[in-house]
Amino acid sequence: MEMFFIFLIGLVVGSFLNVLIFRLPRREGFTRGRSRCPSCGHVLIWKDLFPLISFLFLKRKCRFCSKKISWRYFLVELLTAIVFLGFFMISKPDSLLLFWPFSLWLAIICLLIVLVFIDFDYFIIPDKILVVTVLLALLLHLTNYFDALFANFLTGAISGAVFLLIFLATKGEKMGLGDVKLMALLGFIFGFPGILPVFYLAVAGALLWSIILILFFGGKLQTKLPFGTLLSGSAVVYILFHELFMPFLSPYLFRLYI
Repeated sequence: MEMFFIFLIGLVVGSFLNVLIFRLPRREGFTRGRSRCPSCGHVLIWKDLFPLISFLFLKRKCRFCSKKISWRYFLVELLTAIVFLGFFMISKPDSLLLFWPFSLWLAIICLLIVLVFIDFDYFIIPDKILVVTVLLALLLHLTNYFDALFANFLTGAISGAVFLLIFLATKGEKMGLGDVKLMALLGFIFGFPGILPVFYLAVAGALLWSIILILFFGGKLQTKLPFGTLLSGSAVVYILFHELFMPFLSPYLFRLYI
């Protein structure tokens, strides 16, 4: 029953994340105004707002204009619910003391999911999301990892500086300033050496993505990729599974720099 409740909360939160993903790039407010069809703009009725269920019941069509609804809405809701459930099973917050960092980590994960899909669609990383995530990360470090606060701040500064040098050297052709800010943020969140597997996962994902584009979709070496999507996605994977693969990877990560 507890797991079902967490999964249900994830579905509801995922529905809200869809609102953020749709409205933030359009500079629309997300605290006011009811949900509407992205095609015809018609305000949705309450029967169309049940996560997953409404999407399937309407057979992926708008009730009013019959236009197809993107699978992304379904995917974001399902993905968020699965992540909520997975993180709950891994963290096992069985006390109020543990529930506080658990909630902060979940909030950070949610904002990273928003970045995954916004950067994928628009190649932008909204500053609003970065600012809120920084505040959440700062609160998390102040209350749970205070001893590592300065080290994480330094890691974030160095990570951002490295990406800034790449941005300047390539004149912004390989990455945008949003990627620089995001890398600095992730460095602050995870510190050292945690930022390394996040970065390596993103690079491996970019390499695999490029190969698939070139082999099957006519892509070229110059084809631009949403690296913010890869960084954010890698960060979520690291949060969920770092206890599983970090002990195995740590010796190899350090060996690269010795």
